[in-house]
Amino acid sequence: MEKSQKESRGRLGTCFYTVLHRPGQKPVNASFHLRFSSAFDLQEEEWEDTIIHELIHYYLAFFDMNDKTSHGENFKRMMKDINALRKTCENFLQTSKEW
Repeated sequence: MEKSQKESRGRLGTCFYTVLHRPGQKPVNASFHLRFSSAFDLQEEEWEDTIIHELIHYYLAFFDMNDKTSHGENFKRMMKDINALRKTCENFLQTSKEW
């Protein structure tokens, strides 16, 4: 069992992947997996937050944009942008119900 698989038991979600090292080439992130725990009883919004959180990790790793820490500047910037969009969508949905 990979280290990240063991760690995911106590977490809501985990994004893990393999780093391929080929002679003379830059390492490449590949074979991505998202894993979510069924040990937690969460509301739908909490699951949405968890899925979005792990998808940000996936996106950053896929495009080789990882920071030095798992929740560095790139992660925080993307989370802030997504949260702003989600708030905009929430406001739109509330307004459209009033029509």
